[in-house]
Amino acid sequence: MPSLDELFDAAKKYVVGTKEQWDEQMGRSSMPPRLGVFRGDDQVAMVWLRGDSTTQVPAAAAAAAGFDASYIIAISECWMDFQPVGSGRGTNPVTGKRWMHGEMEDVALNHGGQANGIIGDGVQFVVANRAGDVRIHQLAYRYEDTGIVWTDIYDKLREDWFTLNGEYVTDEELAKFENMGPLVEGYRKAMTAASAEQQLYAMFGKSVDDLGEDWDRDSRDIFTAVALQVVFPGIQVAMAIYEGQQETRLKRMQEVMESMGLGGGLVVPEEP
Repeated sequence: MPSLDELFDAAKKYVVGTKEQWDEQMGRSSMPPRLGVFRGDDQVAMVWLRGDSTTQVPAAAAAAAGFDASYIIAISECWMDFQPVGSGRGTNPVTGKRWMHGEMEDVALNHGGQANGIIGDGVQFVVANRAGDVRIHQLAYRYEDTGIVWTDIYDKLREDWFTLNGEYVTDEELAKFENMGPLVEGYRKAMTAASAEQQLYAMFGKSVDDLGEDWDRDSRDIFTAVALQVVFPGIQVAMAIYEGQQETRLKRMQEVMESMGLGGGLVVPEEP
């Protein structure tokens, strides 16, 4: 099982590439939250998430269990507080109190926060493996004529923190300072939960043991992709289809869906 240190640099490149690909295909716009699901070295699925962390974390838990993921990378765009540590960071400059949900967007758009550089665009991502190791990180971005320009916001925070306190802080300590400790714990529990997979099978009156020997890994992946979209309405799942697999995969998808009591309306998933 890869450690977080082994995953982290690759995860940052994955996040940057995912956002830049979105902008190339969809124009410069906010990217919906999504979850990359990896087994070993291969990405097996992309899950487009909906809602906030109260629904995204359970969906990630079920996806990780159902796809037997080695690790996941959850990505979401967000507003970011660019105020320095020790000089207003973490505080709404309008109210003088700690940020509450939705306030950054209000300050950015209605109180000049974006124009004066207090609030900016960013991408937050969570890397978590099945051992329950979790790391949250943030990357700020801005658009220039030449393209998108990235800034590692946590690197900047570390510099501010060291200047202010004379000590080094880890990503997890910064996450707690940024009031994201509960999100770290949520993903840690999600990645180590043994029951997340069961709810998917239970929706169709099945258990993992009931599936039988003909339910190979690919069949379980197909089941998971379909069941996720039933259990968590509004999300979408795309599975990787590699060259030469399509005809076999589509046939197996139909068999699996029929066994689940789901008939037509089959949509061919795209490669993540």
